[in-house]
Amino acid sequence: MELRDTRKLTVIKLEAAVVGFSVVEIKVCGRRLEGDGYEKVTGYSALRELEQKLENPLTPALLAKLAIIAVAAPQPAAPAAATATAIPTAPARPGRGAALANANCPAQVPAPAPVPPPPPATYKEILEYGDLSDVVVLKSLVRAIVKPALGYMEKVIFNTCSAQVARMKAAQAYDPIFAITNNITSGDVDELERLYRLFALPEYAGAADAMKEELATYKARITLIRPLAERLDSDGKDTFDIQVWWRENQAALPAWSSTLRAVLCQAPNSAPPERAFSILNDSIGDDQTCAKADYKKALMMLQYNNRGRD
Repeated sequence: MELRDTRKLTVIKLEAAVVGFSVVEIKVCGRRLEGDGYEKVTGYSALRELEQKLENPLTPALLAKLAIIAVAAPQPAAPAAATATAIPTAPARPGRGAALANANCPAQVPAPAPVPPPPPATYKEILEYGDLSDVVVLKSLVRAIVKPALGYMEKVIFNTCSAQVARMKAAQAYDPIFAITNNITSGDVDELERLYRLFALPEYAGAADAMKEELATYKARITLIRPLAERLDSDGKDTFDIQVWWRENQAALPAWSSTLRAVLCQAPNSAPPERAFSILNDSIGDDQTCAKADYKKALMMLQYNNRGRD
């Protein structure tokens, strides 16, 4: 019992290490998927990046960390290998019938070699008899840990929320970095017009055709963006600011800029307004309920902008 409990405790530590190692990426991606601000434009790429990390979660750094934890796990005895029983021969009769009996009864067949048990594949098998010092077993364990998250993405995000995902995918056309490596065409504008009902509003009549006319200017402007190697800071982070880029280019791309503002106002879920009301409840007490609306608005903006987004 002590052996089993020690192994189970080690597996729990391994689970905690896997979750702790990937929770930052999951948290950042979850924030982006809320579609708050320009994350509506860049969220689809973050979604696909998270999917790839869940499909291939074992990085060299994580593997090294897991190996250190797995050293403390005792190795239980593997399941007994299956053995085959030798086939006995009938004893030969004495006398004249001995030769006939020996001819009809073959020699004793030796027992085959024991069949090794299958390698542990499921979480239960890994917990019972998996060699946690084996890299292959550790990979199987990590995949078993992240499998529910990957299943959730496939079932809920890419299936139940497929309409929202499709709109986020189409909104990538507004991302200049995405446009650098992907040739934006009139077909991308048609996809935006098909998925976003704003193009049917009177104030946006003809906006899709105007965006197609500005495609050449859009492609010329994105070529002026510095290469990634020149945009990285001392921490290796990309310093490109999509909001600043559109502010500087809105005069040259009026149709794209106007529709982008409308797209950014369409949040795919209720997380942004719920966050705003949460900040309101935390910032204004019962003795401030009679404050003027402009005071509450300024206080909300100050609190919201001062809170970190990472």
